[in-house]
Amino acid sequence: MNDPASPNQNGIEPDNFCTIIGRVKSKMHTGYYIVLVEVLRKEASMMKRLKYVSRFAKDLSHDDIESLMIQSEHNNRNNEITGALMTLGDLFFQVIEGPEEKIDDLISKIQNDGRHQDVFVLGVEDKVPHRIFPNWALKKVELSSDSQTRIEPLTDILETVILHRDLTEKLASTLERAFWREMVDAEGGVA
Repeated sequence: MNDPASPNQNGIEPDNFCTIIGRVKSKMHTGYYIVLVEVLRKEASMMKRLKYVSRFAKDLSHDDIESLMIQSEHNNRNNEITGALMTLGDLFFQVIEGPEEKIDDLISKIQNDGRHQDVFVLGVEDKVPHRIFPNWALKKVELSSDSQTRIEPLTDILETVILHRDLTEKLASTLERAFWREMVDAEGGVA
């Protein structure tokens, strides 16, 4: 039997972009089964997943949110971004995934978008091996106050996250001021 890593009768050879992992035999086709491992590895190494929460900067109607969703889904599709967006009261929670530079650009736009305030990145995963939402340019989950009992715990969690963000920022600012005060004092100077 031939070595699966050697060229077949049609001259197909493994190279840096593909790996031959087996042989296919059927009535219709005989040849090597090739998987583009390096291409898939490269795509995975450049994929990023990001989760954030934010508040509406102003009251948004159902139509406003629907318009935002349609535009975002279109933009995501054009930028190879997938994910899901949940609206809950006056809160957004979103997971986005896609090419690293496009995710970085998108979160920057969101942070500067006048419809968002208190944008807080909950987590970032670099070099993710696969998408969680491969078929959704943007899946919308809109939880209304009609299901208040069901959404109350989610609202509490998201509001606590934002509260802790504010507290963390205040503590970091206090720590920074104390650090600079110590630096100035150590140098014998006056701040």
